[in-house]
Amino acid sequence: MQETFGSTAYSANRYAANARALAAASIGNVLEWYDFAIYAFSATILARHFFPRADETASLLATFATFGVGFVVRPLGAVVIGRLGDVRGRKAALLTAMFLMALGTMAIGTLPDVQAIGSWAPVLLICCRFLQGFSGPVPTPS
Repeated sequence: MQETFGSTAYSANRYAANARALAAASIGNVLEWYDFAIYAFSATILARHFFPRADETASLLATFATFGVGFVVRPLGAVVIGRLGDVRGRKAALLTAMFLMALGTMAIGTLPDVQAIGSWAPVLLICCRFLQGFSGPVPTPS
């Protein structure tokens, strides 16, 4: 039996595909916001370990500026990952974005602090936030 545009089987298959795409995009979005919340809640700890200064307010501001770096690079990530979605498909783009976000998050969790590697610690933290921001936009084609 051939599926035609008006058939019930076509509608059910299309509905299932849309539901899967919506679920995948929702999971990616929830994970992204969870990552943002974890970074914000741990900002005081990150400030002490990556930006130690005599002034705690300056350390905290440096930590939030590092958080903001991720938002500056989002448009570049949207262009690159969006293009990947156009060329390779939605699934490849979504998996790439989620993998890069997880990689950046894991790297932040495993970074040594300033006492261990000196001034490289804040630089690497900024690079990790850059990677997270690059992967931030979850592409969903219309």
